[in-house]
Amino acid sequence: MKVILDGYPQHSPPIHPTKLTDQLYIGNQDNADDVILLQGLEITHVLNCAGTRNFDLTRSPYPLSSGITNFLMIPAQDYDEFDIMQFFEDAIGFLDSATLSGGRAFVHCSIGVNRSGAIVAAYMMISQKKRLLDVIVELKAKRLLILCNMGFRKQL
Repeated sequence: MKVILDGYPQHSPPIHPTKLTDQLYIGNQDNADDVILLQGLEITHVLNCAGTRNFDLTRSPYPLSSGITNFLMIPAQDYDEFDIMQFFEDAIGFLDSATLSGGRAFVHCSIGVNRSGAIVAAYMMISQKKRLLDVIVELKAKRLLILCNMGFRKQL
């Protein structure tokens, strides 16, 4: 996994959302703030992995007219020792609900690399019953800069 993740030249974080599956996208905070972009992607569920403890974690910032009917914010931090695994169960349940309802989910953090990367990797491993290495290869092929956080890699 380290060879795959570190084996590519370093790139800047992607500025556009990346389609991972027909029902799953990953991106950054700027993408999440662009309601028109999310509407164009037909996003119904948004999972914010960069939540802060000072924000109402249950309140959606999206107007009802946006078509985004479900919102989850998790207060994850981006440092190696942070326990991202504590959010896997809730995040996987949330993303499953998007799939089961025929919706589309957008997962993001600040720059769309580590926190959101760990969440989508965990989800893809569980939902698609794939080995971590296979998921990493797939993620890296679609989004060159992902999962730089060594602690998150170990937790996965």
